[in-house]
Amino acid sequence: MRMLYILSTLLLISAFCWSKPQCVGNTAILLKYINEYRRLHGLNALIYDKTLEEASKLQAVYDCETYSNYPISSNHALHENTLYPQVRNRLDKVGYKFNSNFSYWYENAIRYNKLTKDNRWFFDIDKQIFEDYKNSLSHNETMLNKCSTKIGIYTVYDAEKECLYNVIVFAN
Repeated sequence: MRMLYILSTLLLISAFCWSKPQCVGNTAILLKYINEYRRLHGLNALIYDKTLEEASKLQAVYDCETYSNYPISSNHALHENTLYPQVRNRLDKVGYKFNSNFSYWYENAIRYNKLTKDNRWFFDIDKQIFEDYKNSLSHNETMLNKCSTKIGIYTVYDAEKECLYNVIVFAN
């Protein structure tokens, strides 16, 4: 009886934990795709920055919690945030140190609706995110901007809402 209680408790805890937005994907793989792509275009590789990751996380989690119920065709902006309205506000919040001579920052954001763990994209989500950014004119320009020297990436998934959000912050 005790074993049944322990198993049911573990099952309840794991179900509760997976129902909350979770960090998913492999940041190193997505960074590798982006840096290889930049090198093909004669650009330097980007350096991963944990502070920029925190700024990305602020937006990705906000998007997941705020916009998951919006239809994908709605015109809400994934870059909007009532707590930190501009990318600069998110960078200030996480304590990012700006270059004193010239500061550049930009953000890419994407979402996928109706994405379950058994969806084929879920198993190679980093490749899918990269390809979708590459095939979007504005996102592609951001990935290939010569002013970028650093990058932070965060991908969050909410199994209950079947939504995945990725945010990348580029800066110098």
